[in-house]
Amino acid sequence: MNTTRIADRELREAAYRALRARAVSHGEAVAAAELVLAAELLEGAGLSLLLREISCLPADAAAVGLVRDEEYAVLADEAGRGPLLLGPLAAELALGTGKPVILRETGIGPALAQWTARTHASPFAVATVTGGVVTERIAAGPDGTLLRVPVHGSPAPHGIERGLVLTVPDEIPDGARISPGPAGGMHVNAAEWRAATEAASRFLVPENTPDNAVG
Repeated sequence: MNTTRIADRELREAAYRALRARAVSHGEAVAAAELVLAAELLEGAGLSLLLREISCLPADAAAVGLVRDEEYAVLADEAGRGPLLLGPLAAELALGTGKPVILRETGIGPALAQWTARTHASPFAVATVTGGVVTERIAAGPDGTLLRVPVHGSPAPHGIERGLVLTVPDEIPDGARISPGPAGGMHVNAAEWRAATEAASRFLVPENTPDNAVG
Protein backbone atom coordinates (compact mmCIF):
# COMPACT_ATOMS: atom_id res chain seq x y z
CA MET A 1 0.00 0.00 0.00
CA ASN A 2 1.36 3.41 -0.98
CA THR A 3 1.13 6.01 1.76
CA THR A 4 1.57 9.73 2.03
CA ARG A 5 2.23 11.88 5.08
CA ILE A 6 -0.26 14.61 5.94
CA ALA A 7 -0.87 16.93 8.87
CA ASP A 8 -3.80 16.52 11.26
CA ARG A 9 -5.24 19.83 10.09
CA GLU A 10 -5.13 18.74 6.44
CA LEU A 11 -7.20 15.65 7.18
CA ARG A 12 -9.70 17.52 9.32
CA GLU A 13 -10.16 20.23 6.70
CA ALA A 14 -10.44 17.83 3.77
CA ALA A 15 -13.06 15.80 5.63
CA TYR A 16 -15.02 18.93 6.48
CA ARG A 17 -15.01 20.21 2.91
CA ALA A 18 -15.87 16.81 1.42
CA LEU A 19 -18.92 16.58 3.66
CA ARG A 20 -19.98 20.18 3.00
CA ALA A 21 -19.78 19.44 -0.72
CA ARG A 22 -22.45 16.81 -0.08
CA ALA A 23 -24.75 19.42 1.53
CA VAL A 24 -23.95 18.44 5.13
CA SER A 25 -24.50 21.34 7.54
CA HIS A 26 -21.57 23.23 9.03
CA GLY A 27 -22.07 21.88 12.55
CA GLU A 28 -22.49 18.27 11.44
CA ALA A 29 -19.44 18.51 9.19
CA VAL A 30 -17.27 19.91 11.99
CA ALA A 31 -18.18 17.03 14.33
CA ALA A 32 -17.79 14.42 11.59
CA ALA A 33 -14.38 15.80 10.60
CA GLU A 34 -13.19 15.39 14.19
CA LEU A 35 -14.39 11.78 14.12
CA VAL A 36 -12.52 11.17 10.86
CA LEU A 37 -9.32 12.47 12.42
CA ALA A 38 -9.77 10.43 15.61
CA ALA A 39 -10.58 7.26 13.65
CA GLU A 40 -7.48 7.69 11.49
CA LEU A 41 -5.21 8.32 14.47
CA LEU A 42 -6.64 5.45 16.51
CA GLU A 43 -7.21 2.74 13.93
CA GLY A 44 -6.19 4.05 10.52
CA ALA A 45 -9.83 3.98 9.44
CA GLY A 46 -10.86 7.62 9.17
CA LEU A 47 -10.41 8.11 5.43
CA SER A 48 -12.17 4.88 4.51
CA LEU A 49 -15.10 5.85 6.75
CA LEU A 50 -15.26 9.28 5.14
CA LEU A 51 -15.23 7.94 1.57
CA ARG A 52 -17.88 5.36 2.38
CA GLU A 53 -20.11 7.98 4.01
CA ILE A 54 -19.96 10.58 1.26
CA SER A 55 -20.62 7.90 -1.36
CA CYS A 56 -24.02 7.04 0.13
CA LEU A 57 -25.26 10.32 1.60
CA PRO A 58 -28.90 11.04 0.75
CA ALA A 59 -29.72 13.74 -1.74
CA ASP A 60 -32.19 15.32 0.68
CA ALA A 61 -32.39 15.99 4.41
CA ALA A 62 -34.70 13.12 5.36
CA ALA A 63 -35.27 12.78 9.10
CA VAL A 64 -33.30 10.25 11.13
CA GLY A 65 -35.38 7.39 12.46
CA LEU A 66 -35.71 6.59 16.17
CA VAL A 67 -37.28 3.48 17.64
CA ARG A 68 -37.77 3.46 21.41
CA ASP A 69 -37.79 0.37 23.59
CA GLU A 70 -38.30 0.13 27.34
CA GLU A 71 -34.58 -0.51 27.81
CA TYR A 72 -32.95 1.35 24.93
CA ALA A 73 -33.47 3.45 21.79
CA VAL A 74 -32.36 2.49 18.29
CA LEU A 75 -31.09 5.20 15.96
CA ALA A 76 -31.28 4.31 12.28
CA ASP A 77 -31.46 6.08 8.96
CA GLU A 78 -32.93 4.48 5.88
CA ALA A 79 -31.78 7.46 3.82
CA GLY A 80 -28.18 6.26 4.01
CA ARG A 81 -26.33 8.38 6.56
CA GLY A 82 -23.45 6.53 8.17
CA PRO A 83 -21.67 6.54 11.56
CA LEU A 84 -19.88 9.86 11.04
CA LEU A 85 -23.19 11.74 10.96
CA LEU A 86 -25.35 9.44 13.07
CA GLY A 87 -22.71 8.86 15.76
CA PRO A 88 -22.85 12.33 17.37
CA LEU A 89 -26.67 12.26 17.34
CA ALA A 90 -26.72 8.86 19.02
CA ALA A 91 -24.14 9.94 21.60
CA GLU A 92 -26.06 13.06 22.53
CA LEU A 93 -29.26 11.04 22.82
CA ALA A 94 -27.54 8.63 25.23
CA LEU A 95 -26.18 11.52 27.28
CA GLY A 96 -29.55 13.25 27.34
CA THR A 97 -31.67 10.25 28.32
CA GLY A 98 -29.20 8.26 30.40
CA LYS A 99 -30.34 5.11 28.58
CA PRO A 100 -28.42 2.96 26.09
CA VAL A 101 -28.71 3.98 22.46
CA ILE A 102 -28.16 1.51 19.63
CA LEU A 103 -26.48 2.67 16.45
CA ARG A 104 -26.85 0.14 13.66
CA GLU A 105 -23.57 1.28 12.13
CA THR A 106 -20.16 0.01 13.30
CA GLY A 107 -16.52 0.78 12.66
CA ILE A 108 -16.20 3.94 14.72
CA GLY A 109 -16.37 2.81 18.35
CA PRO A 110 -13.08 4.17 19.77
CA ALA A 111 -13.30 7.46 17.88
CA LEU A 112 -16.90 8.05 18.93
CA ALA A 113 -16.17 7.24 22.58
CA GLN A 114 -13.23 9.64 22.65
CA TRP A 115 -14.99 12.46 20.78
CA THR A 116 -18.09 12.24 23.00
CA ALA A 117 -16.15 12.14 26.26
CA ARG A 118 -13.99 15.12 25.33
CA THR A 119 -16.77 17.20 23.80
CA HIS A 120 -19.18 16.72 26.69
CA ALA A 121 -16.65 16.26 29.53
CA SER A 122 -18.41 13.03 30.49
CA PRO A 123 -17.37 9.39 30.75
CA PHE A 124 -18.68 7.40 27.83
CA ALA A 125 -18.65 3.81 26.61
CA VAL A 126 -19.21 2.20 23.23
CA ALA A 127 -19.65 -1.56 22.75
CA THR A 128 -19.49 -3.28 19.37
CA VAL A 129 -22.03 -6.06 18.78
CA THR A 130 -21.51 -8.79 16.19
CA GLY A 131 -23.78 -11.81 15.90
CA GLY A 132 -25.69 -10.86 19.03
CA VAL A 133 -22.55 -10.81 21.19
CA VAL A 134 -20.45 -7.90 22.43
CA THR A 135 -17.07 -8.28 20.73
CA GLU A 136 -15.43 -5.05 21.89
CA ARG A 137 -16.06 -2.47 24.59
CA ILE A 138 -14.30 0.89 24.68
CA ALA A 139 -14.57 3.31 27.60
CA ALA A 140 -13.41 6.92 27.65
CA GLY A 141 -12.82 9.27 30.55
CA PRO A 142 -13.81 12.95 30.43
CA ASP A 143 -10.28 13.80 29.29
CA GLY A 144 -10.55 11.44 26.34
CA THR A 145 -8.36 8.69 27.78
CA LEU A 146 -9.41 5.44 26.09
CA LEU A 147 -9.54 1.96 27.62
CA ARG A 148 -10.30 -1.38 26.02
CA VAL A 149 -12.49 -3.20 28.54
CA PRO A 150 -12.69 -7.03 28.65
CA VAL A 151 -16.02 -8.31 27.32
CA HIS A 152 -15.91 -12.07 28.10
CA GLY A 153 -18.60 -12.86 25.50
CA SER A 154 -21.16 -10.52 27.04
CA PRO A 155 -24.61 -10.78 25.43
CA ALA A 156 -25.94 -7.82 23.49
CA PRO A 157 -29.23 -6.11 24.34
CA HIS A 158 -32.16 -8.32 23.41
CA GLY A 159 -32.89 -8.28 19.69
CA ILE A 160 -29.66 -6.54 18.66
CA GLU A 161 -27.52 -8.60 16.30
CA ARG A 162 -25.13 -5.94 15.02
CA GLY A 163 -24.24 -2.36 15.82
CA LEU A 164 -22.87 -0.10 18.52
CA VAL A 165 -24.30 0.21 22.04
CA LEU A 166 -23.68 3.66 23.51
CA THR A 167 -23.89 4.13 27.27
CA VAL A 168 -22.93 6.61 29.98
CA PRO A 169 -21.17 4.57 32.72
CA ASP A 170 -21.31 5.58 36.36
CA GLU A 171 -17.56 5.07 36.55
CA ILE A 172 -14.76 4.13 34.19
CA PRO A 173 -14.12 0.36 34.33
CA ASP A 174 -10.66 -1.19 34.36
CA GLY A 175 -9.09 -1.90 31.01
CA ALA A 176 -6.03 -1.66 28.81
CA ARG A 177 -5.16 1.88 27.76
CA ILE A 178 -5.33 2.65 24.02
CA SER A 179 -2.63 5.00 22.78
CA PRO A 180 -3.44 6.98 19.60
CA GLY A 181 -0.85 7.82 17.00
CA PRO A 182 1.27 10.92 17.62
CA ALA A 183 -0.45 14.21 16.96
CA GLY A 184 0.93 16.52 14.30
CA GLY A 185 1.06 14.19 11.33
CA MET A 186 0.33 10.69 10.04
CA HIS A 187 0.82 8.38 7.10
CA VAL A 188 -2.40 7.61 5.25
CA ASN A 189 -3.42 5.53 2.25
CA ALA A 190 -2.35 7.62 -0.76
CA ALA A 191 -5.24 6.54 -3.00
CA GLU A 192 -7.81 7.28 -0.29
CA TRP A 193 -6.22 10.66 0.34
CA ARG A 194 -6.41 11.56 -3.36
CA ALA A 195 -10.10 10.58 -3.41
CA ALA A 196 -10.79 12.63 -0.27
CA THR A 197 -9.04 15.76 -1.58
CA GLU A 198 -10.88 15.43 -4.89
CA ALA A 199 -14.19 15.29 -3.01
CA ALA A 200 -13.11 18.24 -0.84
CA SER A 201 -12.26 20.34 -3.90
CA ARG A 202 -15.95 20.47 -4.78
CA PHE A 203 -16.55 22.78 -1.81
CA LEU A 204 -14.51 25.94 -2.17
CA VAL A 205 -14.93 28.94 0.10
CA PRO A 206 -12.69 31.96 0.78
CA GLU A 207 -10.24 31.60 3.64
CA ASN A 208 -11.19 32.90 7.11
CA THR A 209 -14.95 32.69 6.70
CA PRO A 210 -17.38 30.95 9.13
CA ASP A 211 -17.82 28.06 6.68
CA ASN A 212 -14.07 27.53 6.69
CA ALA A 213 -13.78 27.33 10.48
CA VAL A 214 -13.24 23.62 10.96
CA GLY A 215 -11.79 23.70 14.42
